[in-house]
Amino acid sequence: MSPLKRILVSARDPASLQAVQQLLPALAQQYSVRLWLQSPAFDIWCEGEFQVEGIEVEQVTLKDWSDGISKERWLKESALRDKLQACSPDLVLTGVSGPGVGVDEALLLFSRELGIASLALQTFWGGFNSELDALPDYALVIDDGAVQMNAATYPEITCFAVGSLRHAPYQSLDVEARRAELRNDFPICNKTLVLWLGQPLWQVEGYLKTQQVFADFLHRKIEETSESYYLLYRAHPKEDSEQVAVVHQLLQDSIPGCWQDVSKHSFVDCLLLADMVVSCFSSGGFDNVCLNEKTTQPFSSTLYLFFDPTIREWFHRYSHLEEIPVVSEEFALAVTSKEQFADRFAEAMDDSVRLTLGHNAKLHLPPADYAVEKSMEVICRLMT
Repeated sequence: MSPLKRILVSARDPASLQAVQQLLPALAQQYSVRLWLQSPAFDIWCEGEFQVEGIEVEQVTLKDWSDGISKERWLKESALRDKLQACSPDLVLTGVSGPGVGVDEALLLFSRELGIASLALQTFWGGFNSELDALPDYALVIDDGAVQMNAATYPEITCFAVGSLRHAPYQSLDVEARRAELRNDFPICNKTLVLWLGQPLWQVEGYLKTQQVFADFLHRKIEETSESYYLLYRAHPKEDSEQVAVVHQLLQDSIPGCWQDVSKHSFVDCLLLADMVVSCFSSGGFDNVCLNEKTTQPFSSTLYLFFDPTIREWFHRYSHLEEIPVVSEEFALAVTSKEQFADRFAEAMDDSVRLTLGHNAKLHLPPADYAVEKSMEVICRLMT
């Protein structure tokens, strides 16, 4: 009997881990699977109860790639090339990470050098992290629109539309019942709950400014409505304690007594609690769209704060897109100038607008029901 073919899977960002987890049980049935996780993905894995028998899980610890170290030195000190060569997989499957450089990006570079086929799992439309000038040979993407976007910017990558893997678990979730349960248990359920999703964008000049503008706006809304609004703040796992402390102080100065940190709560539960989800352009807004798409009466909306020019410039440069896809598809709303803030906020709270956004999502979002099956079909072809 011939030995099982080997596949090496990696993840660094939470969204990548969420998608990868959906594939692991099926992969383990057919292949010898190794899973290399870098924080924050490794931390999330350890905190959860997700286990798959027969999969070897390893933490990858890498130095931050700072301005004081060259790419060549960082890659050499990572020792990942030798580890990859010793592992000798038939296929490398990586996540597509956001800002920074880590295990996913290094494996793509070394896979190319060693002649190992690479497949990346793209959980959002638009971009691949190319900070090491290495792209995957193949990619699993959400839909035909993502295939077309990638073809225009990355013609060297062969893409396969499989649906949104990380939203496959939503198919079995009773969204309305779970939201009712959470709201019933939450002590401030009588207020309008606004969830702010932090992002690791502190290197962008306008990020802190955007948070300050948002906090000031919410302060005015709370004064106008006798404190009927309440902010839930969820930090991104890549934000450090000092950055989180800055946000805490900002909120305490702007809206004292009308906010709390929910970073330790389940991410999906945070989305289900909220009446509105706000960020600069977090993919968590897409998660919120997908949850609301599962209901007959959408309970919340996604609002992107996209008015700062440095935030827009960073997004354009990273994603190679002019607009946030879920906004251009009319699944979500965006504030593109400070003058729009009040009007867009009011729209996002309007039930009829929510219904329209939810209807658009139902019509155009690809179903996630067969995402695992379609992904496995692609992987099996690549492994033959």
